[in-house]
Amino acid sequence: MSRLLRDLGYLCCWACITAAACQDGGAGSTGVSYLPSDSLQPGEFVRVALESPTAESYDWSISTAPAAASYTLASDGARAVFRARTPGDYVLRAVPVAGGSGSDTQTAALRVAEPSCQPLRGTVIGITGCCPNRFVHVDPCTGGLTALADVGDSAVGFPQGIYAVDPEARRLYLQRDEGGELHLLGINADTGAEVVNFVLAGHGLAMIEVDAGAGGLFGVTAGAEARLQRIDPDAGTVTDVGFLGSGEGTPQGVYAVDPEQHRLYFLRDGGTGNQHLVAVDTRTAAEVLDVVLSVHGLMTLRFDPTAHLLFGVTGCCPNEFATLDPSTGAVEPLTILGDSTVGFPQGIDGVTPGEHRFLIERDQEGVLHLIAVDTRSGSQTSSVPLEGNGLIVLDYVPAP
Repeated sequence: MSRLLRDLGYLCCWACITAAACQDGGAGSTGVSYLPSDSLQPGEFVRVALESPTAESYDWSISTAPAAASYTLASDGARAVFRARTPGDYVLRAVPVAGGSGSDTQTAALRVAEPSCQPLRGTVIGITGCCPNRFVHVDPCTGGLTALADVGDSAVGFPQGIYAVDPEARRLYLQRDEGGELHLLGINADTGAEVVNFVLAGHGLAMIEVDAGAGGLFGVTAGAEARLQRIDPDAGTVTDVGFLGSGEGTPQGVYAVDPEQHRLYFLRDGGTGNQHLVAVDTRTAAEVLDVVLSVHGLMTLRFDPTAHLLFGVTGCCPNEFATLDPSTGAVEPLTILGDSTVGFPQGIDGVTPGEHRFLIERDQEGVLHLIAVDTRSGSQTSSVPLEGNGLIVLDYVPAP
């Protein structure tokens, strides 16, 4: 049975984040190795990698920082991971401790900008943790919530990370456990009104997605035998499409759809400690891809249809934002999104195709933040504290 959410529960969620940094090429000189953007956002992780290290290991410290600055700095040989919560100018100092000399001291200059946020054209939607569970609109620049409807209480539960938005119908689809009976719900994304509610057979669905060019709403059954099913939400009917193989070893809520190629991507345990990236045709259930990932695991898998990018977030530590090559299984980390000091609820995230933004919750010292990341570069574009006790559903509905 799928894990259910009533409050905000985490699945294998402790995370790590990466960013970039600057450095000196030697005593008295300064150079930049890599930055994900012109300036960092408060709370963004940056990985400092010396361009010309002359030692195996360095002792990293902060030589210049704004007054009363809040930051963390973790040394890792010739590299360091830096995260500043306070805007301003910083200078990092690296002194050789092994295989070098004091004259090889290097510095790195970083600027952390004032917080900024670019409004989105569509609507960020969510469902709050209990109790009650409320369908809400989320302000991506303030973290404020506008409650539209109550959709659950302590008597029901929601399988974590299993939901989808139909942008044409402007509906959110998800499951609700009502006394051990799983119902498929359709919620009007503009009003919060419940417009679909019918009982699902068996163990319910392990995945829910929408592919408009392949018949619309579909799902994958939960349990040992996974089957692709076409769903007519208004009629309340389910049509079997085909067998997908064993459902064992598939992480919950970690899947994505490419509507142009009509592919459903998900992960499967290969039985040797490696995860496989699997793709099936959403029209026929035929398997079209099965490759071994170059990293052990992903806690998020998403697709940006306008940038034609498959991407995800790796497990800790650190948690890195990475793009995937479906043809080879190669995973290319771009930036750090978290470390052992923060946490991510697995499978609770969304994509804004037009603006190329990936939206995800991040627990920072007990405060939940809504993080926006550029899907093309991995740079953090905004971070705002979320109102309330967190979200168990987070997604995006494009503007009409």
